[in-house]
Amino acid sequence: MSAEGMGPHAATTATVTTDPVFLPAGYDWKPLDPKYATVELINTPIGWLVLAAITLVPTVIWAPRWAALALGAFWVLIILWRTITAGRRARAWHYAQTEHDLMISHGLMFKELQVIPYGRMQTVEVSAGPILRSFGLATVTMKTATDANSAMIPGLAADEADRLREELSRLGEEQAAEL
Repeated sequence: MSAEGMGPHAATTATVTTDPVFLPAGYDWKPLDPKYATVELINTPIGWLVLAAITLVPTVIWAPRWAALALGAFWVLIILWRTITAGRRARAWHYAQTEHDLMISHGLMFKELQVIPYGRMQTVEVSAGPILRSFGLATVTMKTATDANSAMIPGLAADEADRLREELSRLGEEQAAEL
């Protein structure tokens, strides 16, 4: 059976075995919706082009020509690299639910594993901009008592985002009452 026919959560096993620190074994790690890679492919150049324009315009106006060319070449390389790796960055996101925690793992070069206890969640939000919505995707954001412990899961199918929001809210209320 092909990976396509296996659904959006088909490719988790191979990833788990290759990264025991950031995707520990024994959990049902779920990847983001595969369409999120396309969203990242669209969003990446748009966002980086805006940043490049903000720095290039004053450089072109006031700096020597060589500086503008060097900065332009720098931005071309950054935008190309970020665009080429957009799909890999999107596929690096995984999340797993345990009895007491939500775990989120992401990153290629700089990896991160967040463990958020359900009882510490104060709000769970679902959001989506126009590009995410056009692909039927949404982002789930969990906020805790401190912003340092807030987390998000981008690129979930809208129905999965809604299910996760409902479940996290319910588990948060149940476990906060136990604290």
